[in-house]
Amino acid sequence: MPTITASSPVFDRTGKELIGVCATDFILPAEMSSFLRSLEVGRSGETFIMERSGALVAASTSEKLINDSGDTVEYLKGTESTDPLIRGTAQYLYGRFGDLNTLKHSQQLEFKLDGQRQLVQVLPFQDGRGINWLITVVVPEADFMGRIQANTRLTALLYLLSLGVAVVGGILTARWLTRPISNLNEAAKSIAQGQWQTSIDTIDRQRADELGELAQSFHQMATQLQHSFAALETQNADLQQAKDDLAHAKEQLEAVLDAMPGPISWIAANGTYLGVNSHWARSFNLSPESIVGKSIRVGGYSPDYVGFIVSFLASSEISSSQEIPMFIGGQSRHYLVAAQKYQQGTAIVVVGIDITERRLAQEALQEAQHTNQAIVSAMPRLDDAPAQ
Repeated sequence: MPTITASSPVFDRTGKELIGVCATDFILPAEMSSFLRSLEVGRSGETFIMERSGALVAASTSEKLINDSGDTVEYLKGTESTDPLIRGTAQYLYGRFGDLNTLKHSQQLEFKLDGQRQLVQVLPFQDGRGINWLITVVVPEADFMGRIQANTRLTALLYLLSLGVAVVGGILTARWLTRPISNLNEAAKSIAQGQWQTSIDTIDRQRADELGELAQSFHQMATQLQHSFAALETQNADLQQAKDDLAHAKEQLEAVLDAMPGPISWIAANGTYLGVNSHWARSFNLSPESIVGKSIRVGGYSPDYVGFIVSFLASSEISSSQEIPMFIGGQSRHYLVAAQKYQQGTAIVVVGIDITERRLAQEALQEAQHTNQAIVSAMPRLDDAPAQ
C-alpha cells in the first residue's frame, strides 16, 4: 500500500545549520480498501481514491494496487485498472479536465460507458501536509432506474387492468341505473330552475332498495336547499346592508380626514404610498389617486422627510415624530411629522402638522429676548452711578 511520511527538519541551536531530518512513515492500512469494499454503492457502483498523479491509493475492488518488481515499485494508475468502471471513470476525468490538479471543488459529473450512463461524484481531499487525493464514487444510472422502470411497468399494467375493470363495471352499472336516475335528473333540473315544490312522484320513496334511499335523500336535500337558499337570501340582504353601512362609514372617515388641516398619508413597509388625504394632495398639486403606489423617494420630497420615513420603517419603534423643513407651494414650511405603525408593522400612518407660524413666533421671541438681554447688559449698574 502507499506510504505517508511525516518529516521535520532539525537545526542546531543557532537555528541556521541543518543537522538532519526526523521522519515517521505511516503505511496506509489495508482496511481502507476493505472499508471501501464494504460500502454498498448501488448494485454495481465503485468507490476509489486517486492521487493527483492518477495513481490509485485505495479502491473498492480486490485488484492489486502496487506492482513491486525488484527494486522498483509502481503504483497502479486509475486509467490502467482492470475494473472497467474505474478505468473508464479515470479516463473520463483525464479527458474532461486534462490535468487532475485543476479539480479544486466537489464535482457531480456524468458520462457514458459502453452506451450506459454513469453518475460520478468527485470530492477533492487535502490535509495541508501533503495528502492531496480525489475521492471518487461512480454508479451506473441503471442501478437507480432499473427498479424504478420495473415498478413503472408494473404500475402501468395494474392501471390498465383497473381501468378495464372500471370501464366494464361502469357500463353495466350505468345501464342498470340509467332509467330510474333519469327521473332524479328531471327533478334536479326543476329544482335548479327554482321550482322547490316539485315532488319526486316518478320514483317511489318507499322502495326498499338503494334507489328508494336515494330518492328519500334527494327529497330531504331539496327541502334543506330550499331552507338554505331562504337563509342565504336573508344573509345576502344583511351583508348588503353591512356593505352599505361600511361604505357610509368610509365616506364619513374620508370626509373627516379630508377636513383635517394637515397632510395625512398611509405608507407600506416597502416605502410606497397606500393613500393620502385631500390636504396632502393639494399641497403637491396632485390627485389622491395619482399618488397611490408611488415611492416616497419620487416627486422631489424633502430629503429629511424621506430619511425620517425610511429610518422609522427600519426601526422597531411603534411611533415616532420629528420636526422637518419642507418646501411646499413655493414656500419654505416647517412640519411636525408624526408616524404610527399598524397592521403588525407592515404599514404606517403619517400625520403632518404645520408649525411654521409657531416656529416663526418662537424665533421672534428668542430674538426679542436676545435684544432685551443686550439692552440690560449695556445698562450701567445703579450702584456704580455717581452720587448727586
